[in-house]
Amino acid sequence: MGAGADRNRLFGLEDVCPLTAGGDDALIAAVILAAGESSRMGQLKALLPWDGVPLLTYQLNQLQAAGVDEIVAVVGHQARRLLPLLGRPGVRTVLNTAYQAGKTTSIRAGAEAVSPGAAAVLVAAADQPLSAATVSTLIHTWRVTDARVAVPRYNGRPGHPPLFAGSLIPDLLQVQEQTQGLRQVRTTYRESTCYADVADPLIHLNLNTPDAYAAARLLLAKPAARTS
Repeated sequence: MGAGADRNRLFGLEDVCPLTAGGDDALIAAVILAAGESSRMGQLKALLPWDGVPLLTYQLNQLQAAGVDEIVAVVGHQARRLLPLLGRPGVRTVLNTAYQAGKTTSIRAGAEAVSPGAAAVLVAAADQPLSAATVSTLIHTWRVTDARVAVPRYNGRPGHPPLFAGSLIPDLLQVQEQTQGLRQVRTTYRESTCYADVADPLIHLNLNTPDAYAAARLLLAKPAARTS
């Protein structure tokens, strides 16, 4: 926690919506990864329009509507452009100055900033749109099982975002690019993974390129995607 606070002070973020931990054993946290350069998209993906708002705003709205107690937003590339979207209650902002070394650096920075005692932490990328309904179902499925990992599934195919029991935060703090990041954690706990079946095709989206974004916008416009 100390290093995360140091990053915020260096970036002038010490007063950006500090969180107050409620002491609830069921505290659910989310880490949203928004530090990348968006090189293939050609523009900052977190600011792409999505359902009438910037994509990052949409993600925050959905997480909070689903009942997530705290959100740690990890920023890096062009971070100051994202700060106006992050100044809201329930969101902590962390600067990852090592973002060019890969997504795992953001996962570690975000996991480090999660409040002590969090019962679970969901890890979501800013460019992977999620819905409140899916996140709510994911959290509920995790709560009624003894699983260490929960993953949404649509039409028999797993998607994102994964949710990890708080006891796995030490594992998240050790992820590396060389061992495929979260994939290694999910492989390690494959036998303790539960799946939440959802009616949400958006869990398979990755908005990496302009073509992928255009196709995703068409999918978003379909009633099945909007009502999931």
